[in-house]
Amino acid sequence: MNTLSQLLDTIGQHARQFPQGIACRCWGCSPLTYGELWDRSGQLARQLAGLSLPVGRPVAIWGTKGENLPVAILSCLRAGLCYLPLDSALPPLRVKQLLGLAQPSLILSCQPVGWTGEIPCLELSQWDRQEDSQAPLPHPLPDQLPAYLLYTSGSTGTPKGVLISRGNLAAFCQWALPLLFPQPGRDDVVINQAPYSFDLSVMGFFPALLAGAQVFDLPASLSEDFPGLFSALRESGATHWVSTPSFASLCLRDPSFCQALLPQLRRFFFCGETLSPILVNQLAGRFPKGVFYNSYGPTEATVAICACPVAAGHTGPLPVGRVAPHCQVYLLDGQHKPVPEGQPGEIFITGESVALGYWNDPEKTAGSFPSLWVGESRKRGYLTGDMGYFKEGQLYFLRRLDNQLKHRGYRIEPGEIQHHLLALPQVEQAVVLPPAKPQGPLRAFVVLAQGSGETPLSLKRQLASRLPDYLIPGRIILLNKIPLTFNGKIDQKKLEEMENG
Repeated sequence: MNTLSQLLDTIGQHARQFPQGIACRCWGCSPLTYGELWDRSGQLARQLAGLSLPVGRPVAIWGTKGENLPVAILSCLRAGLCYLPLDSALPPLRVKQLLGLAQPSLILSCQPVGWTGEIPCLELSQWDRQEDSQAPLPHPLPDQLPAYLLYTSGSTGTPKGVLISRGNLAAFCQWALPLLFPQPGRDDVVINQAPYSFDLSVMGFFPALLAGAQVFDLPASLSEDFPGLFSALRESGATHWVSTPSFASLCLRDPSFCQALLPQLRRFFFCGETLSPILVNQLAGRFPKGVFYNSYGPTEATVAICACPVAAGHTGPLPVGRVAPHCQVYLLDGQHKPVPEGQPGEIFITGESVALGYWNDPEKTAGSFPSLWVGESRKRGYLTGDMGYFKEGQLYFLRRLDNQLKHRGYRIEPGEIQHHLLALPQVEQAVVLPPAKPQGPLRAFVVLAQGSGETPLSLKRQLASRLPDYLIPGRIILLNKIPLTFNGKIDQKKLEEMENG
């Protein structure tokens, strides 16, 4: 297997072979050529190397999609540093929380903001005017070093930082590259819907650059701007689509989302949540040239560990594919013993995709990344908390074992939302439930302090200062009390009845 350093050198080869070819373009921003991406990321990487930043400690990248963000990501990897993407659309309190948890050595600001605080900040708009550093770049770099840090929702209100190594990223890229680009071409254009703080973006970004294709980033603001979204899609010339199923479902609400809008589009890749047969059937009717891929993988196993094409006409659950050769999946029972063949069990992933662990949290790391006896040997892996089964060599995802769920492509913990609701001064009790139906809203049941004048809208506004949009319940139902079962547990069935009643 090639190291990440060797894979990154491939991008340098593209820069030398076709320096004017477009590498990245965000709608509404200037395009970034391969020559510019490689030269600017090299200049910034040398400056970072000259700062003698501590190896292994993350460098935060704050900003939104645009020409500076790809440069910042690539420069960190070329300098041997771990990057932490922080989307500027996140509420300031959330950004402050993540910075406190990650304790980065530096903030790379992709937008001119004027950061204040104890953490040093380098604004890339100012860096462009600085003298080029002559510090040498470390090369090659060991794949045991961290590559990036992404935060996922935590049940106690504290997000979990998943630390992905350079080897993890290299293994994923080498597997994903031929899947997305069986015949790479310089005319290929990949729609990248996900923000860079969400690991689905890794699928839309790195394989495209390794293939010499163009990454076409969609700004998050377009999800609320249908005219702008469809103008961007029409302009993109996309041949490949990488998104959550929810985003494709959103686009399908407009009848113009079809092959006529994107005549070159031929490959769809979905990850981040369950893909329904209904959605595949709808897309196949709109995009007769399309091939549709379903995939599966938690953040802790580097984006995805399996994928397969799925055709229209399915009525039952869709497979998520055969496991990648650099990984192994074992199905375990409640005692972490392999289940008999053909039976469902908890998905336990081992191999080169399994993350280093959780940043600065050895206790959670030990619990989620144990070494277990599977077969005749003990193997370190990731206990996903997902139930699945194998059929004819292909893996099928069933459900979550705990309360964690996928919503709008993000993995979230209802407990985190409850934590922030209960932190509001007028809230006495709060319960958060998953959507009642696919693509439906998160639901929160809230008991307010006596005499409170809060409304569902005012509660949402307060949450918006603490949480990103995808963690804010779409429905907030005010109750006089939370119903309990005979055993003293929350009566979820009764809550469902009260909502419908």
